Amino acid sequence: LKKSSGVTGFFTNDQSELYEFHVSAELKIVDVNGSTGFVSADALRTKSVDEEITLNDRERLFYQQTEALLQDFDVEMESNIRKFLPTFLR
Repeated sequence: LKKSSGVTGFFTNDQSELYEFHVSAELKIVDVNGSTGFVSADALRTKSVDEEITLNDRERLFYQQTEALLQDFDVEMESNIRKFLPTFLR
């Protein structure tokens, strides 16, 4: 990311990097009777970090963002399954 320059840049703690976390999946079901069903889901998160982030803080951020990303994905996939594949649920 763009950083401040000059005297302002010396006293400013800028955001230096932008991370994007993305997951996408498709589920296709074909039962023995030939019935089919299909759903997909995806989730996206972005997070910027300042230029003074430590390695430990960066790893913590990756873990937290990955966990939150997969929770978002789970909510969307479960919702889509219940909405578009009810005949395959018991």
